[in-house]
Amino acid sequence: AEDAIEKLSDDEAEIIAEAANKLVDIRKEYDAIIEAEKLAEMQENANVVIESISKIGAVTLESNVEISTAKELFSSLTSDEQALVCNYEILLKAEKEYDLLVAEEKKRIIKECEKKFEIDEDKIDQITWYFHKKMPDYIDIRSYIIPYIGYSTGSAWICIRYNYTGDDWIFWDDLKIYVDGVIYNRNFDYHDIVRDNDGGNVWEWCDDVVHDNAGLDNSDLSMLDAIASSEETIIRFEGDTYEYDLVVSSADKQLIREVLTLYQALIS
Repeated sequence: AEDAIEKLSDDEAEIIAEAANKLVDIRKEYDAIIEAEKLAEMQENANVVIESISKIGAVTLESNVEISTAKELFSSLTSDEQALVCNYEILLKAEKEYDLLVAEEKKRIIKECEKKFEIDEDKIDQITWYFHKKMPDYIDIRSYIIPYIGYSTGSAWICIRYNYTGDDWIFWDDLKIYVDGVIYNRNFDYHDIVRDNDGGNVWEWCDDVVHDNAGLDNSDLSMLDAIASSEETIIRFEGDTYEYDLVVSSADKQLIREVLTLYQALIS
């Protein structure tokens, strides 16, 4: 009807002026209906977020899922819809409370874990090293795979010490690590391995640095995590001619778990 009126001449438009005025009123009524439906839809979308925020309740260390869900839902709204979320301040408060709880829990875990670690402060390089107290003090005591932690200027990383100690040389440069049926392969340059001997014993070892702040999605850290929770882990130190199989003890698995727990607290 509006398009048809637009095509009329002035004389023709004058003839239907009364009807045209009614059409203007109809257009206003129609636009009001559309606007009301739009507002209703916006409020419906906002209500989903309002309800999600209301489910957060008292904030605990287990509130992360509820808070993250509410944040994602709020972010998915348009700016006009966000303005309709009447309890948004509750979400902001919950985030602050949760962050404070996480920070306090981090401090608690670090303080508790540090009791099990020797802490070595390198003042020149400004690095703090965390070595588990059950890690052998000397390289020639036994064979093992044990991680330790470096920390500097807010950044933490893990080093893994791979060590073979025995009464004969292997000249290893490859590792095959069996973890409950899964094989991890680690390859090193021959010259990366430190070799020495004394009193009839030999030892061959290297320290492998894992990426800073990698989280447990890093393949080396995932391997350590798998070892710590495994039923059976066997480390094969393999050279061109000789090899040696090390069965990782339950004590070393627990040691690895405690290193990872402290590491996660330091990077979180």
